[in-house]
Amino acid sequence: MAAQSSTAFNIAPDSGNLAVALALAKAGLPIFPAEVAFNASKQKWTKKPLVKGWQQEATTDEQKLREWWRDWSDAVPGIELGRADLVVIDTDRHGGADGVANFATLVAKHVALPNHPNNVTGGDGKHHWFKQWGGEKFGNSEGQLRNKGINVRGKGGWVVAPGSLRPDGKRWGPAGLTKAYADGSIPILPDWIAAMIRPERFTEKPTKQPNERPADRPACSAAEEARVRAALQSIASDNRETWLRIGAALHWTGWNSARGIWDVWSQTTPAVFDADDQDATWQSFDRPYNGKPVTLGSLFKLAQENGLARDNTAPPQASTEGEKRPEQSPLNGEIIPPRQLIQSSAEFVAGFVPPEYVVVGLLQRRFIYSNTGQTGAGKTAVTLRLTASSALGLIFAGCITKKVRVLYAAAENPDDVRMRWIALAQHMGFDIRACLQLGELCMRTDQNQ
Repeated sequence: MAAQSSTAFNIAPDSGNLAVALALAKAGLPIFPAEVAFNASKQKWTKKPLVKGWQQEATTDEQKLREWWRDWSDAVPGIELGRADLVVIDTDRHGGADGVANFATLVAKHVALPNHPNNVTGGDGKHHWFKQWGGEKFGNSEGQLRNKGINVRGKGGWVVAPGSLRPDGKRWGPAGLTKAYADGSIPILPDWIAAMIRPERFTEKPTKQPNERPADRPACSAAEEARVRAALQSIASDNRETWLRIGAALHWTGWNSARGIWDVWSQTTPAVFDADDQDATWQSFDRPYNGKPVTLGSLFKLAQENGLARDNTAPPQASTEGEKRPEQSPLNGEIIPPRQLIQSSAEFVAGFVPPEYVVVGLLQRRFIYSNTGQTGAGKTAVTLRLTASSALGLIFAGCITKKVRVLYAAAENPDDVRMRWIALAQHMGFDIRACLQLGELCMRTDQNQ
């Protein structure tokens, strides 16, 4: 899609980076200063925030922005995407896969993109700007777009602002972002893109049972995460070998929060933090590896070598205060573990298993729900849309869905359901003849069964 006309972007082509920052901040976008520099050893342009804790420090305050640009006059404005509630599809051209071409191919196979802010980047790639969906927010996971030269930036991420000027004179093109963000006209991330970048925890994996995990890996809990974060406070992130070992150890856990923990720890040394390298390295941990795995044991050993007391790396022990004596079950005589009545916050939430959603934040698996309402209220229309969204793994009512098998029993007026289903397929853009292959969707319309 061609970039929008620069007339929609209220920054003159020859404006400095401070003027760009101020205009974006005035529209309500949280801004911070970042450095873009050419790394001769890597033969690539690298980007990094100049402010420690940039996610919290990003601001719309004009005075603060002017102070920052007095200290870093050559800085480019970075947009903190979490509070901005934005998702950026970043298509790259860095010598590997051509993200711009690959994304264009994907768009051609799906419904055309809505009119949205988009701009050419300093590296001749392209940024496509969309609003986040409700419910679960998209972060920086590429999902099915991985290895296609297409990055995703959302909650926990940032990008260089449109209109920014690089030290070599290259400029991030205009996007129409300032006006679109101010008047609320940025469209929501399209369903089909959301389905492709969905985190793995929302994707059906038939070969694994729910909550099943390798026996040698610790289950994720608030207490276990706190223990890991405490250990990381003793380890500096400025050594690349250490950085790789910590990343590999966290990836080994399989926790949904592992990447976020690694990112936060890595950014404690802003001078060496490289977001692109962070992404590429994390993805490399997915490759098959037959050697000895790097586990959390390696992480805790490094923490001990850097001065953390051994007691702080041991799993938390339950207190005996307030406990009852062991009891026997009246049914089979087995010992019932004593219940600890007084618990710390960490102990109380330890072992909590998050609910498994079909529609995140709305419908849980293994529950029965009833959709009731008066005749003509729209029950069938809503239920059919829920059926299609769940079977195809698309957004429903602003919420992420988990792609699952669906049985729709048209026990009343099947002809009406047929017409509605045909119309819905045309509206949503899926092939009604191929729905069995696309989403393992089963439609039963026989009233006698």
